[in-house]
Amino acid sequence: MVSETGDGDATEPAEFIARRLGRAEQRIAELQLALEVASLYDPRTGLKSRNALLDMIEYQLRWQKRIRHPLGVLTIRLPASADGAHVAATVAASLRDTDVAGTWGDWTIGLLLPLLTPSTGREVWQRVRRHLPPGPCEAAVAFPTGETTAEELLGAAEFPTESAQAIETIVLS
Repeated sequence: MVSETGDGDATEPAEFIARRLGRAEQRIAELQLALEVASLYDPRTGLKSRNALLDMIEYQLRWQKRIRHPLGVLTIRLPASADGAHVAATVAASLRDTDVAGTWGDWTIGLLLPLLTPSTGREVWQRVRRHLPPGPCEAAVAFPTGETTAEELLGAAEFPTESAQAIETIVLS
């Protein structure tokens, strides 16, 4: 039986609808959070997603301008036969706490390496390479030397012969 208030409104159905609406809103918020977290990581590799990696690089580029510390981005192009999840785990294990690994393309891993200089780029690549499975892979590192975006920096490391003037690149393999 529905109780009625003095003005003729049914309160129980309104309360029922309010409760249902509250639960639905809570579920939507939970799903939005799950989607946001899922968008930060590549499901195949467990590394940061392309967009999350770009955001981290943009942040580091702004920070680098302020504090004038070096910054490098290393890309590793893997053969299509590589086990992306295994390679990602071994690469991530070889990084410092300040470094960030992310998926840049289907078979490309991008590494954000704060405090990396051109003179230490090859040394870092050799350390990372020791942790990769045997077989061919290509790598290059890019360093901003002027105004540049995260996408330009990663693109220069992926395709060093096409890099912009504001980016110094070194082919490592």
